[in-house]
Order: sequence, then structure tokens, then C-alpha cells
Amino acid sequence: MGTVTSEQVAIPHPPSERIQARIKLYEELEGGQGREIFFRPQRYTPDQFEPLNIWAELNLSGIHYRCELRDLSQGGLGVVWPLPVMPQIGDMIDEITVCFDHQYAYVGQAVVSVMRSEEEGQLVGLDLRDSLIKVDALLQTRDLKRFHLRGEAPFGGRFQPWQAEGHHEFKGRVAELKLFLEDWENHFDRVEAQASWDLLRFEEDHPTRRALTELVHRDFMAPFLEQTERVFESLSGLSKAEQEPLKAYSQRYLDAYFMKAPWMHRARTKPLGYPGDYEVMNHIYGRRLQGRTLIGQAINYATLHSPAARAVRNRKDMLKFEMKRACERLSAQGDIETPIKILSVAAGPAQETFELLSEMKMITRPIDIVLFDQDAAALAFAYGRLKRLVDERWPEQVRLVYLHDSIRRLLEDADIFRGFGPFDSVICSGLYDYLRHTTAVKLTSHMHNYCAVNGSVYIGNMVPNNPSRWLMEHHLEWDLLYREHSEIMRFANEAAPTARHELLTEPSGVNPFVRITRLE
Repeated sequence: MGTVTSEQVAIPHPPSERIQARIKLYEELEGGQGREIFFRPQRYTPDQFEPLNIWAELNLSGIHYRCELRDLSQGGLGVVWPLPVMPQIGDMIDEITVCFDHQYAYVGQAVVSVMRSEEEGQLVGLDLRDSLIKVDALLQTRDLKRFHLRGEAPFGGRFQPWQAEGHHEFKGRVAELKLFLEDWENHFDRVEAQASWDLLRFEEDHPTRRALTELVHRDFMAPFLEQTERVFESLSGLSKAEQEPLKAYSQRYLDAYFMKAPWMHRARTKPLGYPGDYEVMNHIYGRRLQGRTLIGQAINYATLHSPAARAVRNRKDMLKFEMKRACERLSAQGDIETPIKILSVAAGPAQETFELLSEMKMITRPIDIVLFDQDAAALAFAYGRLKRLVDERWPEQVRLVYLHDSIRRLLEDADIFRGFGPFDSVICSGLYDYLRHTTAVKLTSHMHNYCAVNGSVYIGNMVPNNPSRWLMEHHLEWDLLYREHSEIMRFANEAAPTARHELLTEPSGVNPFVRITRLE
């Protein structure tokens, strides 16, 4: 070890001495004998004032020269000098004008304070003599103009995205729905005022909550859903562009109510970047009264019983039934030591898998389940409850694998599941609602190739006649690529022409599936 000198070691002072050293008397900050305090106004570059158009003009010997402005502060500016003959430091400029959008920020004298050469030319710094530039006013003007250009400040009511001629049936039904919700809000407010303060906080199985759920289900839900479906019917035949002002109209009338429903608020705000994340799916599977107010809870409950939400639960039940039937069939034949292999693509919270393993009475043949999703939070949620369930019920019979990777790789890499298959069942319930035809064909071909002989792929896609489309598209901004039955069968046939193709429909008819069975 080397010798340690006093320069290498910082000897700490006692706390009291350190505090004392930081404290300065007021008198020390004044006068020539005290600490010197410098303040330099913040400098701004022209791009920081966009969309304001800001520039400088110099009056030199009666000729006006427009200059490239490099920076600006309260007391000065930097310009690229417009003449070949350079000034001297200390020279007075009789008149300089700083303009923005044809208004004046400064008109007066300036003195040359800085000169330096740059690649773009000779930079000259000028100190203003007659007044200061009100930079804060410039910034406020800039912000106001930015706000207006984004369409957030409709000055004088000129910008009215909700305005559309005609469409009286749609507008009338939206207005009637608002009146319906206003009446129910008044009713629920009276219920809250008369009931126990913790009415909103009771557990679902509490008698009061059960009575409230029955009230909402019986008296509120049916007329509410009927009105939402009538609104959807009034949009029949309108293009996306034609619906845009009607969407703004609808949001202005009804968002204040719909956003009181927690699941609708999450789907609209998309905290994970997309509307149908695993938490939204959990809301749909739960279909509960949730919200900070009774009207919010009623809307939450009712919309979770809309046709699209029912279809999501129906497809979960259908996939669970198909997997259970496949497990029973495979357990009754073949090598009981060879695992049954299941792949769930875009698994989300894996509700059908959780319910399948919860409800099975006996597993006589090992089951390997691979859950794939691009959302790590969804896989973490699935892992949390499935691990407990498997550890308690099926520690020797079930093996779970969680794969976190991008949808891009899923679409591009035909070998992404190499080493895990071949699979007896491949399920994909929500992904195809976002895939164009060529992509759907490509992915379907890959998934068919993942299958074992006599194994099946189950692919779901919602149909265009989804009565919940108005709620989803106008208020949740949740757009899907809908397909008719023939279009679903088309991509299936193109992807796997040698396979057997069957169309399966869940009870609501909103979310059919194609079953593609790989043949020898």
C-alpha cells in the first residue's frame, strides 16, 4: 500500500462546523467586499418559440437587413451578421427590431457585446439598450398558439368536431340515453343518501349488495343495453369518416357517465398501450358492480353484460370445453406417459386455463401448457394464480411454461415454439381482431404447423354485426378488424388447405371460431 498524504484524505468536520460554514450573513452578499452574485437571463433558440415565427432586423445606415436569429433573452440576442464588414465590440446599433408573427417584441438601440466565428457565419451578440424583451409574454403567446393548433382551443366556437348535418335519429337516441342516465343518477343519489354510508363498500355477497345487484340487473340493465343497441343501429351504413363528428357528439353527451365505469375508463385510457389488456379482461370475467358512485357501478355492471362482453365470456367457456374434451380423448388413448401439449397464444390472464385446471376432477395423463404473451404483466398475473393452483392440485401432472416475447417475433419467427411442441391444442381468442388478412394467413399457417397430427388450432374473430360496436368504437376508442364467417374461413383455407376446417359459434354469435384440425 502507498503512503497516504493529507491531500488524499478529506477529514470531516463536526456537523456544527459544516453547518456554520454554509451559513452566510446577509451583509456578506452585498457590496464589493461580499460574495459576487451573477444572474444571466435564460437564452432561447428560435425553435423553442415555434410555432411563432420570430426574427430580427437591423437598421444599418438607413438600410434594413433581416438577420438569422440564433438566440434570444430578456436583455439581448445573437444574430448572424448580414454584412461582410464586421462591427467592433462596443459599437452602437441605432435601431434593431425583434419581430414575431408581424408584431414587435423590441424596437430600439443595441450595443455589440460579443463576436465569434462559426461555420454558418459571424455571430454577433447584441445587448439591448432601451428596454427588455418580455420573454414570458412571448412564451405565453407561443403556448396559446400551440394549444389552438392542436385543436384544443376552439376560439369563437369555430372548431366544432361534433357538428354534422342531419343524423337526427342518432342524435336523438344519444340525447335520450343521456336523459335516461340523468334520471337514474338522481334515483341512485337518493338511494345513497338514505342507505348506510358504506353501501358502496360491502362485499358482493352482502345482502344489501345482492339486493342492489338485483335492482340494477332487473330494472336498469335491460333498458340501458336496449338503448345502446338502438344507437348502434342508427349508425348502419355510415363510413368511419362519416362517424367521426358523431363520435365527438356522442362523447360530449355521454363520456361523463361512461367514464364512471372503471373497466370502461381503463379500456379508454389504455395504461398498457392497448384497450383489451389483462385487467380489462379480468373486469369482463368478473362482471361486478364497481365504481365510486352507484350510477358508475350500474353502468359498469350493465356494460359488462353487453353482447361483446358476453361473447368474451362465452368464448372462454367454449375454449375450456374444447380443451377439456381434448384432454379426455387423449387420456383415453395412446401413451399415458407422453404429455398432452397445449399452446395459448396471446394468453392474457389465461382465464380458460385457470378454470380448466380448477374444475378438472382427475388428470391421468401429464399436461404441458405453454402461455405466450407480449405483456409481461399479464403473464405475471397468470403465473401468480396458476402456480398456486397447480402446486396445490396438480404438482406432478401439470407443467406450465410462460413465454414473454413480442407479437412481431410471433408473426415473423416460424420456429418461436421449437422445442415445446408439437401441440395437441393451440388456442388464440383475441389476437386476430387486430390482424390484416395476409398476416392472419401467415400466422395461421405457422400455428397449423405447430400442431401434432389430429391436433387442432382454435382461432376467434368478432363479426361486424357486433351490437356493442358503438360503445367500443365511440367511447372506448377500441377498433377491431371484424370478419364475416366467410372471411374467417377464407384465411383458414389459404393458410392450411390440407386441414379440416369447422366454424364454431358461441351463444351470442358475436365471436365465432374456426377449428383447424391437422390431418395426416
